[in-house]
Amino acid sequence: MYVCVCHAINETRVREAVAQGRTSVRALREHFDFGECCGKCNACMRGLIDEEMSQQCIRPPPASRADNTKLAA
Repeated sequence: MYVCVCHAINETRVREAVAQGRTSVRALREHFDFGECCGKCNACMRGLIDEEMSQQCIRPPPASRADNTKLAA
């Protein structure tokens, strides 16, 4: 799905940028240079940031090597 038609920015690229630490509309705007044509994408960008951040919080952290040895004992 295109998030910004004016600059051909799709949802996948936005999610990747959020995963890389661009967790504000301002950071995404600086990275992609969007939002100055029609501005319709700003709310969609905010929604994708919120979605991606909530998914990152839900994902369990990877088990560390120490955790694995405790489970085996």
